[in-house]
Amino acid sequence: MANVTSWDDSCDWPRRLLYIKTMTSYPWQPGNKYGDQFSPRYNAISYTWGRWKLQDGDHPNVEALHVTGVRWPIPRINPDHFTVDELISTIKIATVGNVVGDDPPVGFIWLDVACIDQTPNSKENASEVGRQAKIFNGATKFAWLTSFRSASDFAVWHSQSTMTFFAMRTPGFRPFHEEKSKEDLVEDMLNNTVRLLQEPWCTSLWTLQEAFLRPDTMLLFREHKSLPSVLPNLESAFLWMNHLMSDAQMSGLKEGDLMYKLGDMVSKLGFLPADHILRAELETNSDDTDTNTYLNGPSENPFHLLRCCKARTTLYEEDRVYAIMQVFDFRLGKSAPNASRTDFTFDELKVKLDDALMHKYPIASQLIIQPQHCQPADGWIMHPDGIVSTAGEAFWNNVRGNMKVKNHATLGSRLHNGQRWGSFRGPIASFADVRRYYGPLVPELDQRWWPENSPDAGDQLARFRLARQQAPRADGSNVQPEIYEIYRAEILRRKEDTVNWDDWVKTTFPNLMVLLLGTGLMTAQENIFFQAYAVCLNPICVPCEDMCYERIGTVQFEPKGLISSTQDGSRTMKRAAWHLDDSNKIWIFDSKGLFG
Repeated sequence: MANVTSWDDSCDWPRRLLYIKTMTSYPWQPGNKYGDQFSPRYNAISYTWGRWKLQDGDHPNVEALHVTGVRWPIPRINPDHFTVDELISTIKIATVGNVVGDDPPVGFIWLDVACIDQTPNSKENASEVGRQAKIFNGATKFAWLTSFRSASDFAVWHSQSTMTFFAMRTPGFRPFHEEKSKEDLVEDMLNNTVRLLQEPWCTSLWTLQEAFLRPDTMLLFREHKSLPSVLPNLESAFLWMNHLMSDAQMSGLKEGDLMYKLGDMVSKLGFLPADHILRAELETNSDDTDTNTYLNGPSENPFHLLRCCKARTTLYEEDRVYAIMQVFDFRLGKSAPNASRTDFTFDELKVKLDDALMHKYPIASQLIIQPQHCQPADGWIMHPDGIVSTAGEAFWNNVRGNMKVKNHATLGSRLHNGQRWGSFRGPIASFADVRRYYGPLVPELDQRWWPENSPDAGDQLARFRLARQQAPRADGSNVQPEIYEIYRAEILRRKEDTVNWDDWVKTTFPNLMVLLLGTGLMTAQENIFFQAYAVCLNPICVPCEDMCYERIGTVQFEPKGLISSTQDGSRTMKRAAWHLDDSNKIWIFDSKGLFG
């Protein structure tokens, strides 16, 4: 870059940094220079203020944070949320070296109101919205929780939450003076979760993305007296929530179950730890069968956040895309490089997000369970009330374990009769043939297809997962965690023959088809594990040049006819992973159609 005007959005540094000593916002200059310093260390503060921004005439005596070097007015904030003095104190604390480690204090802070142009429809603002991941990844990051008066107040809440969580899950663990029933423990955890939902930082849509991108974010509070020598971070403070979210999404739970209610609350918070060490993520659409494209990305499934973001608060509807897209490493709408305008509507942005997810994640984007009210033709798009399926969770976890992935279907979208449908080209076979050739299949149905005599799609899946969920004891043996006993009896009480899945599927969907999305290959010692991931599609009569299908759900199965050792090395592994044994000729390999 020859000069400042040649700024490139690909730069890993922020456009501006705030120099704390003089409270001056310095723009980036060639050589990553801010003021008179090159490549300075900087910290970043995540906080929320938009809901408390004062309009002209409101609280006329309240002043804004004084910052020099900017051409936009710094917003004034209602002092009920935080005062200017409290913000300045927080900024200073976020530079102190002994809080973040042994390094000396930093001289620069990234603070949004001082480092992002706040002028409406500013192109610089639009650009920085799409560069949040880069900005945060270069900083030590702090989150300011203003509803907790002090670190000690937070410590009391955290201690109560953690002890309750372990009392729920650990047989024989009794941390409380009085004996509490399992139901009382869940009620206590509900109350602890409600307290966190009263924290503005925990209900902001923008902070959902920030928490996911940087789980090592350290926590600050309204006052900064008696700070601990080591500050808590998001991952350590809220790790129990991830377990509860997984527990509560277990197939078989009903809305009346306490754990379902708790899980719904936790999902509104949506703290999912993610690390950005080098990991194989997913392969994008590619015709190259001999190479893998691996992407750096979060170790937790980011599709969970599409559900979580529905409950988060934002002033502008279009932020439901802008405030979540960096989790998937997208820059859409006004934040896209060389964007020609800044006035994209939410509907326009949603189309871009849906298409981008389908292209980048052709397998993971479809391994979901859609809700009852998912509309016809929309089954290919993850609904805000949808959840990641068991197959989807297994797929992402396996990818984290360096599973090699091959896409077998090319997915996209197409406008048909005024509606956007998913489109595909790839191998398809009848459900009956796949079942006959590969063995019993238990599909995870979208909720709109759940049989009437089974209030939950996952009766069998629930039993399977309950059998698998075990907690280690100190002596190395395994026992059933007590938390499951709360609702385990209800799930297991349902008769085994409530729904015979094979008979029910054959009767309800006699022409059901299976679209093979992709296959994955993992090795463990001398064994090779091969898994196929697919969606179930039911043919429907819709006037169209291509065949149209209703999406019914997802299914995974283990293909046959594969080698069981790695003696021939990677070449044999690639052949095994990229090709199905189709000696029975059940797959029609170049099928195409629309689905939703």
